[in-house]
Amino acid sequence: MVAPVDATVEMKEQKIPLGPVSPMVAIKQLGTNGGGWYGPNSSVPLENPTPLSNLLETLALILVPVAVVFMIGGLTGRRKFAGLVFGTMLTMSVVSAGFAIWSEGFSSTSQDIALMEGKEVRFGAEPSALWAALTTQTSNGSVNAMHDSLAPLTGLVTISDMLINAIWGGIGSGLQQFLTYLLLGVFLAGLMTGRTPELFGRKIEAPEVRLLAVLVLLQPLILLGLTAITLAVPSLTGNSNPGFHAISQVFYEYTSSFANNGSGFEGLGDASVWWNVTASFVLAAGRYPALIIPLVIAAMLARKRQAPESAGSLHIETPLLRSR
Repeated sequence: MVAPVDATVEMKEQKIPLGPVSPMVAIKQLGTNGGGWYGPNSSVPLENPTPLSNLLETLALILVPVAVVFMIGGLTGRRKFAGLVFGTMLTMSVVSAGFAIWSEGFSSTSQDIALMEGKEVRFGAEPSALWAALTTQTSNGSVNAMHDSLAPLTGLVTISDMLINAIWGGIGSGLQQFLTYLLLGVFLAGLMTGRTPELFGRKIEAPEVRLLAVLVLLQPLILLGLTAITLAVPSLTGNSNPGFHAISQVFYEYTSSFANNGSGFEGLGDASVWWNVTASFVLAAGRYPALIIPLVIAAMLARKRQAPESAGSLHIETPLLRSR
């Protein structure tokens, strides 16, 4: 359905596609999906008209991922462990969002009037930075400002959030990635203390570590490899920036695909065969191994006999992995 509107700034007619915008916005935010009805997503007034709607949509970004963290306490019967996961994710979230807000609203860079490029004046710089941080801490990817216009430090924050991919994360997938890091942490802590690494009484041995290594090394190999190939052939990129920011545009695109995020530095002309094919490959490589390998490791651990905890067992329900 299309409605013509005559009173544009250029005094020309524009056509606005109408449809079930409100239910789609609720789905994209609560479901960590991110795809909007309109191309500019939640920067469009018909998707996000007021500061109040912006606040509600911002909270919806992390509502279900945070709830999943609390769910783990009931499922495992280890509420202290759920508290550790929540505290760790919350700390990373606050630090990430804090850097982004400071960069956009209070740093020397923020004094540049050009920094409001790509941002909605009805929201301002700070709420836009908060959204950018939270949408990349989850696998949502919706935007209320154009990430290509973010200050350099804010852009670094968004890329870092997606590389970590375990600050809240998607619905369940963020927690799964966090457990991957936990398994690696327990393995390294066990090596440093001279004990066989254990998690919940089950030994982490060579087969599990090999699978973890595959999962961890997959990200840098794919992202850096494809970024290098793409930048080596400039005709493939479609960059809007001839400087070093062009590298960030390409790397962001592949990082976003790998993290199943969907946001982008959209000064990048990515509607091409090269980008569609390679980004689809990166998307599959980032999602399926990250879902399948942890399940395989869980099955391998489940087959092992559970050893009772002793004085030398690592206590994972504290900020420091330590023996009792």
